Amino acid sequence: MATFLWIGNLSKDLMLRDVAIDMPFRKRIELVRELIKRSSCLEADKSRALLLWGEVKQIVEGTRNKVAHSPLCRNPNGSGEWGLIDVKKMKGIGPYQVEPLRFEDILREGAKLARVLPELLKGLGADVKSASGSNVI
Repeated sequence: MATFLWIGNLSKDLMLRDVAIDMPFRKRIELVRELIKRSSCLEADKSRALLLWGEVKQIVEGTRNKVAHSPLCRNPNGSGEWGLIDVKKMKGIGPYQVEPLRFEDILREGAKLARVLPELLKGLGADVKSASGSNVI
């Protein structure tokens, strides 16, 4: 949802927001980053926002997509540990050396995201605790 808030604040073009609704999350992040670069914000604010959205992009590419698109299973390499596996690494003829994304990994990445998102929302003038400044929840 933060991507839509940023797109709405950086571009008043309703069509752009509507197009963004159909974009994969990664593409929406790229759009937000491009809008930040083109904005009239102070350079220091742009740099900070780009850094934060870069962190979100890393989390999306490394963890979020695996959580959203991967099956839960026991480690196929024999440890018996549960996790999410990236089936895209299982193309071709096995055996496969696939290490599951462990619950501890998800927790660590989620904590990073929980630290970044309030700052991104504050950048929009939103009171993160009361959700004021935003009409979208």
